[in-house]
Amino acid sequence: MSEKAFASETKRAPGRALVISGGSVDEALALRFFREESLLPSLTVAADRGLEFFAAHGIKPDIIVGDFDSAGSGLPEKYAQDPSVEILRYIPEKDSTDTELALAAAIGRGFAGIDLLGATGTRLDHVCGNIQLLSWAAARGAQVRILDPHNRVCLKQEPFVIRRDLQWGSFISLFAYGGPVTGLTLRGFKYETENLLLTTGETRGVSNEITAEEGHVSFTSGSLLVMETKD
Repeated sequence: MSEKAFASETKRAPGRALVISGGSVDEALALRFFREESLLPSLTVAADRGLEFFAAHGIKPDIIVGDFDSAGSGLPEKYAQDPSVEILRYIPEKDSTDTELALAAAIGRGFAGIDLLGATGTRLDHVCGNIQLLSWAAARGAQVRILDPHNRVCLKQEPFVIRRDLQWGSFISLFAYGGPVTGLTLRGFKYETENLLLTTGETRGVSNEITAEEGHVSFTSGSLLVMETKD
């Protein structure tokens, strides 16, 4: 089945899914998703070592995914007798990371909006791989947001607006992803542009700021990697 067919044939589920992976998980941020009504996920997925967060706080995930080469000893077995928890076990010698498999589980259950925690940390190879998954998910009809205390990262393929009072941090950085972005126009920013060609391999889009109530971003073609960041 093609990626477009996959996206069109998957029945969309209401709400957002939350995937917690095995990178650095900020507990205060992660717990907000279970304490604040506006953030409560409709589906929770633990990817390998991300299961340690759920176990430490007595939270039961809906799905557990991975080869479990890094999750705490015996943790997957702790949930094996619970019929309400689905366990998807893979061998370590596989072609996909545990995070990709966890996102695939959420997308396969119809979720078009997914928040991903534990996707950043000391392993830059995994961080780069997780950023690659933003495009992988978009091709399957889903938008993933990578979140940590200092960053919110997503991929945009259509014009969008960021409200200053809701942005993740003080800085907005835009990168051409997978090819040039044409017609990039920014309004409400410290550094505005008009019909700009933004290419891969340049840093012109780094560290802009919203100065109006809203920052408007439009472009005619391409994909923008959007990073909202704070120190």
